[in-house]
Amino acid sequence: MNPNTDKLVRRTTIVATVTAGYFFLTADYGPEPNVLDPVRFTSSRVFLF
Repeated sequence: MNPNTDKLVRRTTIVATVTAGYFFLTADYGPEPNVLDPVRFTSSRVFLF
């Protein structure tokens, strides 16, 4: 495979994997908190002060 094509395929795969993982972690399953709630709370405290 062409090296440039190989690099493009690898980058696309990484971006797709990270995006899918984010959506799986933050999926709305109802009123229950999701995995990233503590991270959002911490980051909001950092930005407020």
